[in-house]
Amino acid sequence: MRADIAAYAILSRWLVLLAAAAQLALTGAGVLTIPLLLALAGLWNAWLSVRWLQGQRWRQQTAIELIVDFAIALALFYFSRTVLGPLVWIGVLPVLRAAWSLGLGGGLAAGLGSAAAFAALAAIDVPVAQIPLRMLLPALAFLAVGSILGFLGRQADFALQEQHEMAEYKRLEATQRQRERNEALFNITQQMNASLVYEQVLEIALDAGSKALMESHENVARTLGGVLLFDEGGLRLAAGRGLAAQDIGRVLPGQAGALAELLQHGEPRQVPNPLADEELKLLAGLHNTQSVYALPLVAGLDLFGVLFFAHPDADFFDPERCELAGLIARQLMSALQNAQLYEALTEEKERIAHLQTQARQQLARNLHDGPTQNVAALAMRINLARRLLAKDPAAAGEELFKIEDLARRTTKEMRHMLFTLRPQVLETGGLGAALQDLAKHVQESYGLAVDVQADPAAETRMDQGKQTLLFSIVDQALTYAQRQGQARHARVQLAPLDGSITLLTVQTDGPAPEGNADGELDILHERTNLLNGVLRMDKQAEGGMQLRVWVPLSEQAAERLRRGEL
Repeated sequence: MRADIAAYAILSRWLVLLAAAAQLALTGAGVLTIPLLLALAGLWNAWLSVRWLQGQRWRQQTAIELIVDFAIALALFYFSRTVLGPLVWIGVLPVLRAAWSLGLGGGLAAGLGSAAAFAALAAIDVPVAQIPLRMLLPALAFLAVGSILGFLGRQADFALQEQHEMAEYKRLEATQRQRERNEALFNITQQMNASLVYEQVLEIALDAGSKALMESHENVARTLGGVLLFDEGGLRLAAGRGLAAQDIGRVLPGQAGALAELLQHGEPRQVPNPLADEELKLLAGLHNTQSVYALPLVAGLDLFGVLFFAHPDADFFDPERCELAGLIARQLMSALQNAQLYEALTEEKERIAHLQTQARQQLARNLHDGPTQNVAALAMRINLARRLLAKDPAAAGEELFKIEDLARRTTKEMRHMLFTLRPQVLETGGLGAALQDLAKHVQESYGLAVDVQADPAAETRMDQGKQTLLFSIVDQALTYAQRQGQARHARVQLAPLDGSITLLTVQTDGPAPEGNADGELDILHERTNLLNGVLRMDKQAEGGMQLRVWVPLSEQAAERLRRGEL
């Protein structure tokens, strides 16, 4: 505010100096001192102009300027022959500065001071008796200028003060509004991150978003919103706020209007009249609104759906609200990803628990059908051999040979089970070495000849967890083929495809296995899903089966497999 008054004073000083220079150019300077004084006054005012532009100011700047202006005016008045010269009016120079800064009183005081000082100097050139007459008009002019400019200066000061107060009020109001918006956004973020339930995240985003967009005095019910998510046939309204009950669950094709443009370009769209839009008009809740702002829910290059807000006012969505809506959309997308990740982790946890339950049940069945039955048979045969020992020693000896053979086979089966439960060679030698050992155990336990062809490059980028799962898949496949299809020969191949996918192939002979006895196929599929892989099992024309498992080694490869790009 003081800086603006200083600008008025600087401008007035330039006008006075230019007027003095113009008058001297017309009437003649008389002495060289006067142009020099005007030049010094111009330099003084130029320096003040530069300081004003740079925002610099002295503590007592008004007093300093008044003193310098008064000195310049007295010097010019003196060297121009006082009342006999052309610059008798130059006394307005300090009057202008005083009037702008000090108001009416300051202007009158400066006018009286200039008149008194000029009257004292006039005694040099004219008799004292003539001074009152000679100085009457200049004195009246000084007082008139001081009064008028003092009044105008005070009014300008009031206007500038009011303007600055209004600007400060608007600044504080904008700061308060921004603080409220930031607090609302923080609350939105906190609330959405506090829930990992998909439906709750949508409801929280719409509720908190509507409150953040409204004015402090406005009814929150006027701001409507909804979330459209991709579903079969188009975009399904998964959640809504303020919309009609029949709108929830409605599917919009997304093939025309603002939604089609949004999906095509991936940019927010503002719809001034929803009733004129081909698809938005299908939502009954939007019939009483005049503006809709729709934003894409994007994560990377993937588009998940659309978030939109609506309001009865046509000009409601200004740039500030559009920016806030964009922040809400990004936060919602982040919360949805967290909810999806939580859902996926929960499903995977349940799948692992189910797989472990199936594996324990299968182990129990294998123990019951194998070693447990064999141990029971051993007890019966030993009892039989003990009875035969007294009656028929030869038959007892033959029975003991059978008991020994059964005990050896039972020992091999138990060793094979222990090996498959914890194959230590898998940790020390890798998947290829573990598959070779597995082939030996299967040959010894079941008489199934297995040819293993494992490319070392196939396991270089595979972590220990994936190798363990692949090992269990091969073991499960061989067990399934031997028990269900009575296979006698098998071939296991492990080979890299393109550096990001490993292909496991298990081929067996004999009749093709039928059915899903003991849930063995379910276990194979579950373990493949844990690898984010794809499993295919086919019957071969010459008999037997072929099982193939594609294992991704990167997220890009997993995405390719999900799209069916084998």
